[in-house]
Amino acid sequence: MSGLLDKATKSAKNDVDSTVAEALPEEHSEAILSDDVQPFDNGLNVSKLKFQLGSGLGFLVTLILVFFVDNLVLFSGISLDDLLVPGVIIWWLLFNGDSLLIKDFDTTKLVTSGVAFLVVTVAFAGVAIFNSSDAGVTIANVEYDGDNDEIDLSFYGPKGMEYTVEVLVDGKVEYSHDDEINVDKGSHSVSLDDFWKGNAENMKGDTLVEYEIRVTSDGDESSITFNTIMNREIDTAFIRITEIY
Repeated sequence: MSGLLDKATKSAKNDVDSTVAEALPEEHSEAILSDDVQPFDNGLNVSKLKFQLGSGLGFLVTLILVFFVDNLVLFSGISLDDLLVPGVIIWWLLFNGDSLLIKDFDTTKLVTSGVAFLVVTVAFAGVAIFNSSDAGVTIANVEYDGDNDEIDLSFYGPKGMEYTVEVLVDGKVEYSHDDEINVDKGSHSVSLDDFWKGNAENMKGDTLVEYEIRVTSDGDESSITFNTIMNREIDTAFIRITEIY
C-alpha cells in the first residue's frame, strides 16, 4: 500500500515540474531545474568608482590649500598657488583613470568631467575672493637673482589691491615702490645697488646688517627678513707680490 502511495506522489511531483517547465521560457526553466547558483551582479564598476572618489577628494583638498590657506612657499620658489593648474589637470586625469587605462575613451564623458572640474574651480575661486576682500597683501617669496644682481619679490592678495613695498636696512627704508595686485599675485624686482650695505652675517653667523622686506596695503602690514641670501663670499682671488728690496 505504501509503495503505491510513494509512486503516486513521485508521479504527481514529476507532473508539476513538467507543467512549470512548459509554462516558463526555456532559460527560466533551466534556471529553476538547475542546482547552480548564479553570481549576483549589481552593475557597479568598483574600479572606476575608486578612481573617481580618490580623485574627487584630492581635487577638493588641492582647491582648499590653494584658495583658503596662506600662499606658502614650498620649495625653490614654488608656492601653493602654483599647484592649481597642474593639480586640476592631474586630478581630472585620475578621475577618468579607469577609462584611460583600458583605452576605452568616451569623448562626451571626458569633456563633461573637464567642464565640471573647471566649474568647481571657478566656484572655489569666487568664494575665496569674496572672503579675502578685506585681507591685505602678503609676501609670498623673496629670491636672489645672481644673473641680474637683484632680488625678485612676489606677493599674494586680492585682485586690484594697491600696495607699497619697502626694503629696510637696519630698520631704515632704503627703497620703496608702489604697485597693484594682478588677478591674485604681484611681483617686483629690486637691484642690490639700491639698498646694499654689506654682508648680513659674519663667518660665525652673527648678524651684521638686518635686511627686511615690508609691504603695506589697506591698513594691513606684512614683513619678512632675508638675511640668509644677503651674504657674499669670495671664491676666486689673485694676489700679486711686488719686490721692494
